[in-house]
Amino acid sequence: MEIDPRLIPILQENTQAFGNVQVLAADFLELSLREFGKELLLVGNLPYAITSEVLLKLIREREAVARAVFTVQWEVGEKLVAPPGPKVNRLGVHLRAYFQVELLRKISRTVFFPPPEVDGALVRIVRLSEPRISVPEEIFERTLALVFGHRRKTLRQALAAHFPPALADKILAELGLDPRVRGEALDLEDWDRLARRLSPYLSVAQDLSPR
Repeated sequence: MEIDPRLIPILQENTQAFGNVQVLAADFLELSLREFGKELLLVGNLPYAITSEVLLKLIREREAVARAVFTVQWEVGEKLVAPPGPKVNRLGVHLRAYFQVELLRKISRTVFFPPPEVDGALVRIVRLSEPRISVPEEIFERTLALVFGHRRKTLRQALAAHFPPALADKILAELGLDPRVRGEALDLEDWDRLARRLSPYLSVAQDLSPR
């Protein structure tokens, strides 16, 4: 699949000997993966500028995807597999709720043409038989947005930016979460518990703008 029309003839010429290869002139982000069946294997050298959009699409349409092997920016690959700590990001937590993610190897920038300014990473993403979370995706995603929207703030500060401080204190105390830590310190079980507890307050219509 290629969006650049200049590359289509080149790809067609290079793959014409393979009867099981079809070159599609299309925008991956605009297609429905479900149209191609289930248990898909996706392989791609992702443009670094749209990596997040591609991975979010993978999450949204995960029923159609069995696994994927992608080349991404090295720093992104590190964040996708990072344990709780300063390298964790919202996308990595979201992705690992539904997929097993492995960082396979670093790829030198010198093997690309033209060479980018950073090294690449080869990552393998395999859909889990069951999600690691128990809440609906919408609630989980809104919880991530609420906390990571205040990345440099503590959990209490992040929650108190949207809810009455007394309620924020009550929720964190009930869950046994340290109000002084940041969201990056939580593991997936913590995120799931927090999302379940916040679920009554995270209706679709609720405005998550800071108070």
